[in-house]
Amino acid sequence: MNPKLFTLPHALRPQSASLQPRRSQSAPRPSAPAPAKPSAAPSARPYPRVFALALSVILAAAFCLPACTPATGGKDAPARSGEARFEQAVPLPSGIVHVDDIAYLSDATLAMAASTTRSLNTTVYVQASEGYWEALFDTQALLDSLEPDTSIMASCLTPQGSLLCSTASADGSDGGCYLVDPGSYSEVSLPAGRIGKLRSFDDETVLASDWTGSFYRANHATGAKVCEYRLPSGAVLGDFTVHDSRVYASVSTGNDGTPTSEFYVFDYDSGEQVSLTAQEKSLFASIFPSADSADGASPVWSSDEGGLFACSQGALYECTGSEAAIIASGDATNLANTGKYAERLIVGAGPDDIAVLYNSRGGLTEPYTLYRYPLGEPPETSSSITVYALEDNAAIQQAAATYRDEHPEVAIEVRVGISANSGVSTDDALRVLNADILAGTGPDVIVLDGLSIEDFASEGVLLDLSDVLHDTLTSGGEYFEAVLAAFATEEACYAIPTKFSVPAILASTEAVERAQTLEGLTAYAESMRESNGGFSAYASVAALYAASYENILDENQTLDQEALATFFSCVKTLLLLNDNAFENAPEGYDYLGTVLSSIDGNGWAINGSGILDFGSGPTDEWLEIASLLSISSFGAASLGIEHAPFECVLEPLSFSQNRVFAPISVLGVYATTTEPEQAKDFVAYLLSDQQQGQRTLDAGLPVSKTAFTKTSLESGGYGMAVMGDGGTEESSFSRGGFSEEEVAKQCALIESATQCSMPDKTTSDIIAAELLAYCKDEATLDQAVSSAMQKINLYRAE
Repeated sequence: MNPKLFTLPHALRPQSASLQPRRSQSAPRPSAPAPAKPSAAPSARPYPRVFALALSVILAAAFCLPACTPATGGKDAPARSGEARFEQAVPLPSGIVHVDDIAYLSDATLAMAASTTRSLNTTVYVQASEGYWEALFDTQALLDSLEPDTSIMASCLTPQGSLLCSTASADGSDGGCYLVDPGSYSEVSLPAGRIGKLRSFDDETVLASDWTGSFYRANHATGAKVCEYRLPSGAVLGDFTVHDSRVYASVSTGNDGTPTSEFYVFDYDSGEQVSLTAQEKSLFASIFPSADSADGASPVWSSDEGGLFACSQGALYECTGSEAAIIASGDATNLANTGKYAERLIVGAGPDDIAVLYNSRGGLTEPYTLYRYPLGEPPETSSSITVYALEDNAAIQQAAATYRDEHPEVAIEVRVGISANSGVSTDDALRVLNADILAGTGPDVIVLDGLSIEDFASEGVLLDLSDVLHDTLTSGGEYFEAVLAAFATEEACYAIPTKFSVPAILASTEAVERAQTLEGLTAYAESMRESNGGFSAYASVAALYAASYENILDENQTLDQEALATFFSCVKTLLLLNDNAFENAPEGYDYLGTVLSSIDGNGWAINGSGILDFGSGPTDEWLEIASLLSISSFGAASLGIEHAPFECVLEPLSFSQNRVFAPISVLGVYATTTEPEQAKDFVAYLLSDQQQGQRTLDAGLPVSKTAFTKTSLESGGYGMAVMGDGGTEESSFSRGGFSEEEVAKQCALIESATQCSMPDKTTSDIIAAELLAYCKDEATLDQAVSSAMQKINLYRAE
């Protein structure tokens, strides 16, 4: 049996794993993140102490067809016009970590079933007034009556406001279903099983799906299955809804390595599959992303008696007849925020009762946000700023969204130079940016990741941010000052990082000693493979590149051909040592193309998965090269150190004299901006305690040492598990939270990295392309290196 890695929901990277902090001895119940290529997790709640499956190379898409949901919109719900709408934030109760259901009830009240950080208990809230939620009842009494290891698996609100929920013990046995009301609960006879989704559309029956792929409608009073809606084998159910006696569902499949989404329409009463009309197909074609779209967000749907609504491709659609009108776009809204994905679209009886529940892609402490989209134009703003990023940056998108919520008087727009699937090259994007700057129409705030800060500063493009840096350092908190002031001189500070990573190695003490040079590390890995068949090397090319960059391009930006050749040769060797990357890759999946498509990012995080695959014998050894990207990186490393069958250590990785860090989300302000104070305030906002304290997964370490320490100490623990082919848990690893002494050592390790490594994107793209050609044997080493040298020198001469 080949063990497979199961973790908390998180998009898999090639040969990587991740884990998420746990708040107690029982795992929390986070919802699945937005699908991200090449894989994503299904939207399902894990059992206590059992981690949810991350399905390899499947987009758990929620592509639903038109539906008019009984009860949720109300029988007398008016038809909407096609008029434009604006976005309005709706505060949620504090501490929400998982939302099971949110819907308008039959009396037009907006209700939500959710759990908080304080317990695994599910609470039903109703919106009592604008911005205020009242907790009506919860499931604590029910849980107290069951076995201690029992968990609420899935739940949904009925049109009358009751909570219908399924339960299961940690091993998946002893499941049950219950109807919970204020002050009471009663067992109902729904088919027991690992129910992942529940949705109530009428008074008597419920639509449910379980982890086996079964999708059915049942009478929750009698437990009788009314009908089953048959999906193809291997399909993952996304969103679904009901309209005109039909069930519209969508599924995602990805067995050939290319995720695809398909529509299925069933008769509501019989379960028989029906076909779409040509008119329906034409309508959906205008709404749904194309098969090759890089947008991992799944469209979500809702409806009322007057119309059908869809949230897809960064817009809200109203569908009438054969037309789909955009009623709210991504301009200055969260609809196009790549840091979030739409989880539910909610439609009520009133003309302004359209809302979208968003979930964060980055694993925030409180990941959910809710926005209404009432009719009309947005309130007038007193100022506006534009934030530019060469490539999409989820952290910046997220910060812009929350800044907009807190400063409704400021219109803030995030502009991306190279949008997904645009085909725009780095050179073309930079030419457009430079043209705007020369014309005096440059963006107010510039995300400088991948750009030449020195060139921008010397040409007078950037504003001095010394006052922002000074105010931050004197605000009372502690900072990783080498990172925060990485671009500051005695004269000025033109750029400030808000996050960063540290390339690292998790391996035996001997491997770490040999990793003083890239050649030494590679030779050691080769020798270990020859003497030990259980040895493997997991290597993030981005981490290797950051650790090597100072050798490849020195402080005078002089290209070293010999160092580049060494980098190419060693990276290829290390990648090919990882046999599992190729053996376990789905058919049609280009592993090398994926890991080498971009090398100037942060790669994947230290994850400790070697303990799961190779920790079976006392002679086995493995090494992992990746980045310290979050607090969870340290949690994963600690599990590796504790459970490896050899003396294992974690150290920063650098092949030059100094240990290095890689700045992330580096911000500068356009020198001639018309809103200098507002632009600087946005930079300061990303350095604030609120933003720095957001616990995210693999989005970068905070530059605030205070925020890092606080969130590390607040994390309840970490865990990973190995699952067998039959879905049974083979082994698991867990630990509690970090002590103050452990966190202090982590801070010391971070602070030992003092050299900034920030590659130029154009140079990095050239190196990545030539390295890929060499790794695929499409070019010899000399050909690849010579071509890279020629292209880089030509680029630098321009």
